[in-house]
Amino acid sequence: MPFVLAESFFANIGGTMTMVGDPPNLIIQAELRDSEGVDFLDFIVNLAPPILISFPFLFGLMYLQFREHFQVKVVLEAEKWSKEYNVTNRPRFQKVIMVLLTTMLLMFLSPVHGLDSAWIALIGAVVMILSSTPRELHKAMESIEWDTLIYLASLFVMIEVCSQLRLIAVIGEALQYMIASVEPSRQLAVALLLILWVSALVSSCLDNTAYTLTMIKVVQLLADDPTLKLPVHTKSLL
Repeated sequence: MPFVLAESFFANIGGTMTMVGDPPNLIIQAELRDSEGVDFLDFIVNLAPPILISFPFLFGLMYLQFREHFQVKVVLEAEKWSKEYNVTNRPRFQKVIMVLLTTMLLMFLSPVHGLDSAWIALIGAVVMILSSTPRELHKAMESIEWDTLIYLASLFVMIEVCSQLRLIAVIGEALQYMIASVEPSRQLAVALLLILWVSALVSSCLDNTAYTLTMIKVVQLLADDPTLKLPVHTKSLL
């Protein structure tokens, strides 16, 4: 259990640090790319410090919760694993590593060349397939999670329908009313606390991807509302 929980905690927290670490981050970048120019580097600059600061506290929590498990000696069958997961084709492995590092470098340099990260990832995937397994394209296409892509596309359609039906506007107006009911000097703190706790509570019951698709539009409404005294815009909320 300690290993499974640690993997779950650190994967979720660490995945928040980059634009490609989690689907909600991809959605935020896609929604704010044109209006605010949010790119790959913005996520790391704004999210890496709090993520790295939270790691020691999570280590401490895991130790306090499972301290007795740390007294148990775990025998790892390293030799067996090295044989089972050994690299059998080093030239192909080197090609894959080179394409991966180049793709990551191009994402970091997105403010320089201006190419969208989605195109960088797609081009990197195509180059990796052609350079590593050019005669097995059908196997590569079969391994793509088409159900996940259809799921995300359907979510975008559903959220756009909700937007056309003014459901998102109603949610935004309710939050606007609560924020406007306090003094202007406290509106920013109230807005951030509302977004924080509503996100924490709702995403524990609702899928985080669907919630992000809905809430990103609400955040844009709040940040761009001239009647609220919020000294922020959408990019500074990342």
